[in-house]
Amino acid sequence: TASDAIDLQQATGILLSEDPAVCADRQVLINLGDEVPDGFDRFERLIEIVAVDDHGRMTARQRWKHYTAQGYELKQHDLSKLGVS
Repeated sequence: TASDAIDLQQATGILLSEDPAVCADRQVLINLGDEVPDGFDRFERLIEIVAVDDHGRMTARQRWKHYTAQGYELKQHDLSKLGVS
């Protein structure tokens, strides 16, 4: 986590934090929240995990609209269509 020692943070490929600014040296940001993460554009890639409930889908649609309005090219990978749970 972002509260662990720096040497431990640097030794792992994954850093958990609610603040993307803490992870600025990473290449990929995985958003598990409902909002567009602040500073997402500093990362090479942003991955959005979309919940299958109504609230998760609604907030994901709002984020999708935000990204497309900013001119980002998006790719959708819907694992529910593959029977993956």
